[in-house]
Amino acid sequence: MLIRAFHSRGYMLTSEVGRLDFDFISSIMGYDKARLPDIIKHSLCLGVYDNGEQIAFVRIITDRETFALIQDVAVKSAYVKYGIDKWLVDQVKNSPALQSVVWVNQAKNPHQFYQNMSSFYKYRRGNLTTLDPQQTGIDPDVVIYRAKL
Repeated sequence: MLIRAFHSRGYMLTSEVGRLDFDFISSIMGYDKARLPDIIKHSLCLGVYDNGEQIAFVRIITDRETFALIQDVAVKSAYVKYGIDKWLVDQVKNSPALQSVVWVNQAKNPHQFYQNMSSFYKYRRGNLTTLDPQQTGIDPDVVIYRAKL
């Protein structure tokens, strides 16, 4: 299942695993780079790219037929002002490839999806509510939305 879309500013969203930048994902999410192949293999992962550079990442836990849970959304903070975070969630939730699934974390629109749902929290390095940035190594220039399980 290939998901691909283009933002009005020319940014490309794709589910092509070969395009994912493991260094970027490891630095923004704090995942051990050695574990990324398995994490990605067992999830649906998409990247957003600006002229080939990865600027955003989303990880969806799904069986691709009956359920889906957006686990992680990360966007370089410089791109948030262009609505990449909202656009990314909207593209995922409205993808024809995922129309048969029931979303575990439902919301009526992308803004509400991460701003108003208690199952998500937003954090930036230096202003974390549950994670210590010194321990996670999370990139200070990334906005991350992560599902609480």
